[in-house]
Amino acid sequence: MARKPSGKNHSGGPAEKPEIRIRKAADRLFYEQGFEATGINRVLDEAGAHKQSLYLHFESKEDLGRAYVQTRGAQVMDLLRTLTRKKDPVAMVESWVQILKRQARNQSFYGCPLANFSAQTLSHGNSFQPVLKSMLEEWLNLLGEYFREVSKTGKLDAEPEKLARQLIMIYEGNTQLFLITRDTVWLDRIALDFKDLLAA
Repeated sequence: MARKPSGKNHSGGPAEKPEIRIRKAADRLFYEQGFEATGINRVLDEAGAHKQSLYLHFESKEDLGRAYVQTRGAQVMDLLRTLTRKKDPVAMVESWVQILKRQARNQSFYGCPLANFSAQTLSHGNSFQPVLKSMLEEWLNLLGEYFREVSKTGKLDAEPEKLARQLIMIYEGNTQLFLITRDTVWLDRIALDFKDLLAA
């Protein structure tokens, strides 16, 4: 049974709207436990919301899943926007790695949210592919534009869009190896492999 909202949040202010609570609960549970492993009642229980609130804002669990992908994808976009303020691409990637390693130490890093969600929802056919593809393209476009700007300074001699794709491939591959081994050496390899790529 879903918990009854208290009417106030932990800070003593007004309670968040049910939609926001549902989104936040789904964001944590889908990322940490997986989409298929998380029942909708578990989301509602953590959110302190009722099914009427869920279906007022989301047509189904799948609709909530698409909202989750957009939220997680946007969070990565925000991180990349912050990181790409650095004009040195190597320093940018090294900073990214440090954030991932800190999350790993805090046991809050469960891999790439897009890759994980895609693997967890293969039985759903192509229903999630448009939103997953859209978020990936946003990441690639942002990184491509960053590398394009850096190349204007003469600090980079590489095709920006190709370099963006290669960086995402390095990130995806090494984070999967980290999940298999739980050894942060694979997170360090993101920066090392990127440096090797630039030196090639």
